[in-house]
Amino acid sequence: MLFTALFALTAAASALAAPFANYTRCGNAISSDELRAVEAQFAVDSAAALANDESRIPITFPQRRTVHVVWHVIQDTNGEGAISDDGVKQSISAMNKHYSGSTFNFILDKIDRTTNSNWFKSATSGSSLQTAMKKALHTGDAKVLNVYTVGFKSSSLLGYATWPWDYSKNPVDDGVVILYSSIPGGSTPNFNEGKTLTHEVGHW
Repeated sequence: MLFTALFALTAAASALAAPFANYTRCGNAISSDELRAVEAQFAVDSAAALANDESRIPITFPQRRTVHVVWHVIQDTNGEGAISDDGVKQSISAMNKHYSGSTFNFILDKIDRTTNSNWFKSATSGSSLQTAMKKALHTGDAKVLNVYTVGFKSSSLLGYATWPWDYSKNPVDDGVVILYSSIPGGSTPNFNEGKTLTHEVGHW
């Protein structure tokens, strides 16, 4: 949610997400109504900037911003999905490397663990299971990144995320959900370098 700048290009790119190696890279999608709203807001902001002659204001880069992360490990009753603390820390480290050219720095605040077979297997975007999961576990406000790792047994997803403009409508839904085996060193071929998390956080 912290990335409140308009991500029109990111939104457009999400529409191009396609299956690769039996996985759907990203479950995010943006409706035509949402895209029109984003474009309209961009037009308003651009007009305001021109009206204030902000084009003559020297460009200044924002100070480095810290994003606090709460990681929710969801595992099956047989133990599948129980990624280690070290695996979580490696994910945060990889994400910081991927975002090294930006002003953002991610810090792990907390790891919690929940055994729930239904959530692990079938929590997907918009489902009642993911809603129940997030209502039970979501922590913090718009400046806290909630990450959930699940198994996506009922879909081919690698991950999905909420959009920043949706936060005010449903704060508890805010966050990123990824396939547990997509973390660095995970068991998902071609998608085990932590880049799924980096991609989904780009939407968030």
